[in-house]
Amino acid sequence: MISEILKHWIAQSESWQTFIDFKLPADSIARYKFLDRPDDFYISLFGSLYDILENPEATNGEILSIAKGLEIYSLKNKKNSFNGIDQANNILFASGLYYLSSYSSSASILANLFSFEDYQTDIEKFLLSFLTRKELKNNPYRDLLDKYLQTGNYLFLNDLLKKIENNKESAFKHDPYQFSIYYLTGSILAKFKTENIWSNLLKYNNDIDHWKEYITNSITKKFPIWDFFPSQRMILEKGLSEDYKSIALQTPTSSGKTAICELLIYNELKTNLGCKILYLAPFRALASELKQSFGKNLSELGISSKTIYGGAFPTIDETKAIQDINLLISTPEKFMAIENIDPNFSKNFTMVICDEGHLLDDYGARGLSYELLLSRFKKENNKKFIFLSAIIPNIIEINKWLGGDEKDVAKSNYRATEIEYAFLKPDKSGKKFHLEVNPLSSLPKKYILNNFLTEKDLQYTEQLKTKIKTRIDTSFQSKSAIIALKALHSGTVAIFVPKKGYKGGVEGVTKEIIRQLKNKSTLFNDLNLQKPTDDKIILKKYFQIIFGDEYLLTQIIDYGILFHHGDLPQYVREIIEDYIRDEKIKLIICTNTLAEGVNLPIRTIIVNSTRRDHRLNPDLRDLKNLFGRAGRAGKETKGLIIIPNPNDFQIVKNVIKGENIQEVKGFLYKIIQIIEKYAKAEKLILTNDFLEEQNEDFKELIESIDTSIIDLLEESIDIEKFDGEIQNLINNTFASYQANKEEKNILNILIKLRGEKIKPYIKTEEFSFIKKSSSTLRIYEELKSKLELTNPIWKETNTPTNEKWLNFIVSIISELSIVKYRLELFNKKNFQTKKSEYLTFEDIKTAITLWLKGKWFKDISTICSNDINISLRLIKFITEYNIQNVISTIIHIVELKLKTESKVISQVILDFPQYLLYGLEERLQLDLIEIGFTDRIGIIELSRMTNKVEYSKLRELKSILKYNEEEIISFLKNKLPQLSLAKIKDSFNFLRYDNIQ
Repeated sequence: MISEILKHWIAQSESWQTFIDFKLPADSIARYKFLDRPDDFYISLFGSLYDILENPEATNGEILSIAKGLEIYSLKNKKNSFNGIDQANNILFASGLYYLSSYSSSASILANLFSFEDYQTDIEKFLLSFLTRKELKNNPYRDLLDKYLQTGNYLFLNDLLKKIENNKESAFKHDPYQFSIYYLTGSILAKFKTENIWSNLLKYNNDIDHWKEYITNSITKKFPIWDFFPSQRMILEKGLSEDYKSIALQTPTSSGKTAICELLIYNELKTNLGCKILYLAPFRALASELKQSFGKNLSELGISSKTIYGGAFPTIDETKAIQDINLLISTPEKFMAIENIDPNFSKNFTMVICDEGHLLDDYGARGLSYELLLSRFKKENNKKFIFLSAIIPNIIEINKWLGGDEKDVAKSNYRATEIEYAFLKPDKSGKKFHLEVNPLSSLPKKYILNNFLTEKDLQYTEQLKTKIKTRIDTSFQSKSAIIALKALHSGTVAIFVPKKGYKGGVEGVTKEIIRQLKNKSTLFNDLNLQKPTDDKIILKKYFQIIFGDEYLLTQIIDYGILFHHGDLPQYVREIIEDYIRDEKIKLIICTNTLAEGVNLPIRTIIVNSTRRDHRLNPDLRDLKNLFGRAGRAGKETKGLIIIPNPNDFQIVKNVIKGENIQEVKGFLYKIIQIIEKYAKAEKLILTNDFLEEQNEDFKELIESIDTSIIDLLEESIDIEKFDGEIQNLINNTFASYQANKEEKNILNILIKLRGEKIKPYIKTEEFSFIKKSSSTLRIYEELKSKLELTNPIWKETNTPTNEKWLNFIVSIISELSIVKYRLELFNKKNFQTKKSEYLTFEDIKTAITLWLKGKWFKDISTICSNDINISLRLIKFITEYNIQNVISTIIHIVELKLKTESKVISQVILDFPQYLLYGLEERLQLDLIEIGFTDRIGIIELSRMTNKVEYSKLRELKSILKYNEEEIISFLKNKLPQLSLAKIKDSFNFLRYDNIQ
């Protein structure tokens, strides 16, 4: 349908458009032939447009190609290159074709370049309002559309289509342009008729009242939802069926999974009155984002929700708060902790949504917890599973394991925005580099951007002792930095690095960008990266409090840069994400933590390297998820991934083609494979003695098996049925489902051996202590003689910073083999061979004390060789999955043991794991966290102001705070940095959503 010449011209126009976006110097521009004949190009595009409108067999790719050719005549920085084109009218055709090719978000972005004042006729204004979703009063076409959207009555839509068809026939006789607009509008509405929100939903339930509340809410949003993406329609076909047991949804990032989950939740609650729904979000970052957006959206539909994550054990208030809600959003490990306290808790949930499903494979507790929780759910016949992941090659197998079938799997490659991939390649001279965009495609999708990097770009000056010397730097780090700075002209940029350190890591790339900015200041002056702004000043003052002046993250704000990696605390990462989301900072260097479920408006991702180590192949699933962050729907019409390193080309090609992607096997299965391989190689007969003689890493694997069994068993299991019950439970795991004969044999032997180890505890009340405290057998045995249950400290401790208490609890954990081993690993990783700098348990106690007293990483770094990076890792080591978890286990064992003697434990000690997690020391501060306050600086100051407030329930505290909001904010203005004050204000806004707390 599209001629070869036109394909070449469209490809050239794409290359030229990217050339303009990157603001490449004019002397490096290629000779684009279409620029010599812009009128012929435009006429050819319009001719093809008519062909497409008349041909129902036209592909989305063909339609999109014409749209891309047309758009350059109306885009900023490009339109002035052409004369005689009505730019406002042209954009209607370009964005209309985007809509017809199923890119409605991109259509809206383009159409919003113009306003109603740019158009004269009712039909033009109507088409603009349709594409932008903007309100339009007193328009005969829009009035009919609004009546249809408000009622679902097809008579209004049919009347609209007839009206447009009649006017099209009339315009054909006297006004070719108006005929074209009517023709395009009619084609768009014909597509809309079968794909709008009413037609799609009534197909599955023809009761208008069933959908009325949801649709009314959807069409009145800030950006109204009138229809669904193709990927969402595919999901609806599976998810609104009433007879499924498990469905699996495999669609890319930015394909609308979260939005469609809102609909599935709404439908389940409407269909199954009184039910509860569980949304499993493995990443804390994802759970946090869902809390802020997902929960609020659902609250507008009268659906109450609660989000819990962080810390091993639920607080009393958390446990109470989830009794009456409709939807619980939780990390798997947090849910399992609740279930260990209340074995019947999971029975309340009829639907389980499993997000980021590929994390079944995650190493350690997260992957194992995920699989075990789903294994336990499988025993309960009343559950529906919705399994979500962007890319799992064996997703059908996983869905079958959960009880579904091949027909219950929805797969789609659709994204709301296109992603383009570009490889940086040298020319014959080796001194210049071009970008080959979409190298695996054919024209017009594939195009070349010549002279993308020149010798001038790669030059830098160096001050030697007596003279200044010019050098050429062709390192990949240098090229990544230069490309990123050039790409900033077209939108927000992320540089991906696979590790945190200096060489090839976050710090190295960050310092390289600063070097480039200093060395080539005139080249990048127009970016205004170093221009002071209020937002940058506010962020810098906040980071100065947290990290001090010398930390690299604090310093690079002056250069308009931020970085993001796993050592940074969750709340700091969220602040950085907010700054990127709001485009206050437009350049970020990141590891794959930025791919953990968060949505950001990133236009371009530069991949400095795909590998942490040249000997190790990267996880292609992680790369696929990361690449999916480029080109956010509603913000960009496309995303761009640039690969400077030829060593990464084949890896990225595999990602593009979906080849050699690792299957998800689950962490439990990996353990079995390791043991099976080792046993076979050494011709060993497995025994418990042998298993427990291995090194510490191997012991932890075995302990994870013990934990699996203990978590899967009911607390009141009959000892006579023990063996059969274990076998039945293990048979429900994904590991057992996929294992071959030899692997199943190893699994069964292993489970039998570990079962024999567990069985003696079942005969006593000790099994209850172990299960409810989430302890391992080894920790429990090591603790037995150390707990000093008669010590009055368990009852009398009244502050978390009590020195006797801290000495006591640190002395206990310092004797546990697992904690000693973890501290040894921490020291070796952070201090290498400098044993004189190794941290001791006395240092751990000092760090805990400082942290509880509200001190920040700069203060804590005084015990870490004044290295902020090490102090960050130390607090992470203390608060996340190591010391805090062990202390939680100790406290819960003591609580359970004392309860059998009708004795109580201090509430301060019960709350100590939470104090430790958040770095707080007062109960009021924890309650502020519980009701939705998030900023540690603000919480500490707010608690000082309100420390005499009396309340017995959290709802009373909320009421007091809301009543005194104006006075509180006024008082805090002069006490807090501006960012903390803004966070406090956000938290007050959050208090208004009482039903999601």
